[in-house]
Amino acid sequence: REETKRKAKRERERLYAAEQVAVLPIGPESELVPNPEIQRQLEETFAAMGIDFSQPGFYDQPAFVAAEKRDPRFLEKYALFVQTRQYSESYLSMAEERTRAVAKFLYETLKDDGRHGACIDASLALSRFLEREGVWNCVLHGATVIDVNGLHPRYYYPIRHPDNPAKTGHMWVCAPPFRVVDITISLQPYPPQYPPHLPEIVLGNRTAETSL
Repeated sequence: REETKRKAKRERERLYAAEQVAVLPIGPESELVPNPEIQRQLEETFAAMGIDFSQPGFYDQPAFVAAEKRDPRFLEKYALFVQTRQYSESYLSMAEERTRAVAKFLYETLKDDGRHGACIDASLALSRFLEREGVWNCVLHGATVIDVNGLHPRYYYPIRHPDNPAKTGHMWVCAPPFRVVDITISLQPYPPQYPPHLPEIVLGNRTAETSL
């Protein structure tokens, strides 16, 4: 029985090894910044669990899925890894080119389909496409404000309540070197005066660059 308790304790220590690291060194208007120390801690956590972290999309591995069942927030470690790991200049150049191409293709597909308000499905699809192309990325969600000069701001709130049944405010993809890859910002159910002022696709290295 004591041995079982010791094993459970070790498992918890491995599971939460990266929980005590510093908050992401990314302010609301700053660029993605590699953090070798956070990367090292996360790699040690994944390796201790038998998770191969060498390729994008490793969260589908059975060991990762098992860890996520024990800790529903474990997937956040994958997002943290994507945003803090170090990338070579040649990789970033490749990733930028492929991200632009995939984003354009999926945007045109979604536009032709005529569906509005599909940020969740579209972002998840974009993420999977990028993984197949060998591009590291993660899906993020939160609040979004559309502030166009001369028009009333449009708010997408992340807090759910009876008058707001949406699963989140808005969803997009982070794919270094881009902090924001958003293919649905212009494909929301806006009043007719808004779309002419909105970009088809947002590719931003900083969140501040997504301001309209």
